[in-house]
Amino acid sequence: MKSKKNFVNASSFFSICVSFFSFFVLNLPSVKSFFSLYFTISSPLFNLFALIGLYITGLLNCTNTSRINLVFTSIKLSRQKRDFILLWLSLYSILIASGLWSEHIVLLSLEPALQYLSVFLFVLGLTFFTQKEHIPIIIYLQIAWGVILSLMAINIDGILQGRNYAPLSMPLGASLVCCFALIFLNQSNLISKICWASVFLINLKVLVSWPGRASILFPVIIISFYLIFIFTPKIFSSLITLNKARLFKFITILIFLMFWVFYLLTNLSSEILESRLTRLFTNVSEEPRIVIYRDTFQTILDKPLFGHGLQTYQAIFKSIPHNIFLEVWICAGIAGLIILSMILIQFICNAMIIIFYTYNSRALAFSLYTLFYLLIWNVLGELKDSYILFGAISIHLSNRYKY
Repeated sequence: MKSKKNFVNASSFFSICVSFFSFFVLNLPSVKSFFSLYFTISSPLFNLFALIGLYITGLLNCTNTSRINLVFTSIKLSRQKRDFILLWLSLYSILIASGLWSEHIVLLSLEPALQYLSVFLFVLGLTFFTQKEHIPIIIYLQIAWGVILSLMAINIDGILQGRNYAPLSMPLGASLVCCFALIFLNQSNLISKICWASVFLINLKVLVSWPGRASILFPVIIISFYLIFIFTPKIFSSLITLNKARLFKFITILIFLMFWVFYLLTNLSSEILESRLTRLFTNVSEEPRIVIYRDTFQTILDKPLFGHGLQTYQAIFKSIPHNIFLEVWICAGIAGLIILSMILIQFICNAMIIIFYTYNSRALAFSLYTLFYLLIWNVLGELKDSYILFGAISIHLSNRYKY
């Protein structure tokens, strides 16, 4: 009996470790930026630590007995995950092949080769080892990480000095949508909802003081979509059934949030952010992204069927396309674009079912979380860091609207 209890404790420990390393992988860029404030540690060491931690704890978590066995027989793979693995391996094979036939063969260099190998291994590890029971802990760790980064930004002047704001702002945007889900679907008391709302506002306060737009705009778009098309009908159903307590909670939290969001946007937003938002809505032609997209599409038209090869755009324009669809198309041609579209359609269908029908706050949180990263990878991300997007999608395939 005692040995059985010890085994249960060990299983719980390894499960928590898998959740931690899954979270760690999904936040590697921000973790690197955070530690660069205090230490000089090379990026490959972080990747190696995350990779070894994920695979070791994942394998240990999959063992069902104390003796060594074939752990891969214990790995739970749904049909959706098997489909995802097939599509992901097909896409990755085409991308790697394109990197070998292009004029700019980047994979012969050690650093790019290791980057794309790490993307492959990260996504494969997250697909095999991270299951639905790990999702709640990942969400709470994401929110905690958002709080840490926000408090650090509030207390350290010039934290963005010489740093790219994107790696630090993305976790805050992800934390925003997770907090939103916990506020509006969590069945906890009003005090708990106000605590989640306070975390939401702390993250927002930092984001509006930074120059980046995507990590604010995309959570606003996602939250607005949910409130208008999904949550409002649920509120009307509460009116019909005369669920006054639920309606009072909703109105109280909504008024609280709207007041403080308005205050933060009107009083604490940075001048750079305001000018960039104004330009986005008044003079789109001056947007640097529009020029990049135009140049990318013109380059694609030269070889639309087979593409130009991996990282060709970077070699020609010394930049990145800032769009996952355009980058895959310019690298791998129409075949790569079709496979990428199939992966994303699979995710969107799965996510929409959860978003529309779930009453579970954690299931909703991870759907919104993954949707946020999909939107981000169409303006900021690139293929060599795409383990965050595809890793989140692979985990999401374990997500269920009922727990």
